[in-house]
Amino acid sequence: MKKLDITPLQKEQAKILRARGMSLGKTASWTGLTKNVVSKLCKDIHPVEEAVDLEEKMRGGIACMYCGADLPHQEGVGRKAHYCGNDCRREYWRIHRSEVQKRPKSIYTHTCAYCGKTFEVYGTRERKYCNRHCFMLHRNGHKLPESDAL
Repeated sequence: MKKLDITPLQKEQAKILRARGMSLGKTASWTGLTKNVVSKLCKDIHPVEEAVDLEEKMRGGIACMYCGADLPHQEGVGRKAHYCGNDCRREYWRIHRSEVQKRPKSIYTHTCAYCGKTFEVYGTRERKYCNRHCFMLHRNGHKLPESDAL
């Protein structure tokens, strides 16, 4: 049997949504987990009954898309908020990266100028190094040891 890779973020989101009143099935589809996994993660959580379904509130822009908390009132013009803060927005992005990416074609494959490793990067065509460490070593004139060369 294949073991599911469950991230700590998915666990946290499932517990939050379940505690706020979302059903097992909807929590499972929202987090990308199965019903059984959500049931096991949330067995000690007793959901709060709400008059309006949490998923409808999240899709309607009344509740945060990540944690389900009520969104603060927004005055003036501009794009409506979908998250209660930057932390929720980032965590939602991490869990739902494949769904959120509007242009998956903007993932570029490069070869590091220092270590020669192939790496993928989102949105940057001109990147030369796989990480900052390789950039600094190459910039300071360090040579790659023969055992590490590809």
